[in-house]
Amino acid sequence: MLRVHYLRPEPKRILGITLRDNWALLAGLLLWAVAMFFLVSLEQPSDVALDRWIGVRAVEGGLFYARFDDEQACLLGMAEESFVCASGREFANERDAESP
Repeated sequence: MLRVHYLRPEPKRILGITLRDNWALLAGLLLWAVAMFFLVSLEQPSDVALDRWIGVRAVEGGLFYARFDDEQACLLGMAEESFVCASGREFANERDAESP
């Protein structure tokens, strides 16, 4: 039978040791999350220009917004499936009606 002597005891504070060993990874993940939040907030059409056209495309549960200068450019994008064109005025009215 194999006997092992002088083993170090299991540490009682596993979480503290894990955080100490992986602090650089956790800091990187936090920085990445903040960067992704910043990039997403840049793409949200919070300030809708009323004289421009907005194209909305739904892809796998996500909405992608595209801004167009005129209606003809927006209508060219309608050739794709699940693409909706609306003027900035219509888009702003719909968004305001949905918000509480």
